[in-house]
Amino acid sequence: MKYLIAAMVSVTILAGCTTGSTSSAEEASKFTPISFATTKATEAEKKACLKAGGEIKKTGRLQAESCVQPYPDAGEVCSDEADCLGWCILEDSVSDPVPGTPAKGVCQPTTDSFGCTTLVNDGKIEGTICVD
Repeated sequence: MKYLIAAMVSVTILAGCTTGSTSSAEEASKFTPISFATTKATEAEKKACLKAGGEIKKTGRLQAESCVQPYPDAGEVCSDEADCLGWCILEDSVSDPVPGTPAKGVCQPTTDSFGCTTLVNDGKIEGTICVD
């Protein structure tokens, strides 16, 4: 389980490092993801989260406190994760998304990556991942 959490943190950090269009590059330079050192945020971490526009929420199976921040490019149309600060996700709920099917996505709304999400890469459905 701790490897899954470590992987999620790595994905979130790497997602924040992607660049896309000029506006996304400008937004990325202004966006700073806030993470907590443990499952319970310190007062200083909580203040930093709130100052950055985030919200402290209990997330995942462990219900660890996390700073959930809205991405500046949330909801923008994308065809690949390189177009977004987070993931490029399938906007419409498709009952049975088929990998490889052409699709447009939207940029992930927040840094909260828990739950099931269908990813879009290279203009096609990549697959659905579930993170708990």
